[in-house]
Amino acid sequence: MRKAGEIQRTKKEQKKKKRKNKAGEEYGMSVSIPLTPEAIWGYDKVTAAYNEEPGASWDRIFRQVKKLCPAAEDEEVIKVIGKRP
Repeated sequence: MRKAGEIQRTKKEQKKKKRKNKAGEEYGMSVSIPLTPEAIWGYDKVTAAYNEEPGASWDRIFRQVKKLCPAAEDEEVIKVIGKRP
């Protein structure tokens, strides 16, 4: 009988291997693993933003989106992130 850790390890190994069709070509969708903001940037960084005013936070988000997508019109960015509070 397998232990719980062995079953999980086997599932992780299966995720790493891509399926192949009869021609030997890999297929299938990639697996995404959702993470919390705390897991990505750290608890301290996330909670530091709690004291920020909503308008200042919106401005930072707007500038970051414009930096990442310079061709986007202001109206398009506002449509995605919402109106300024």
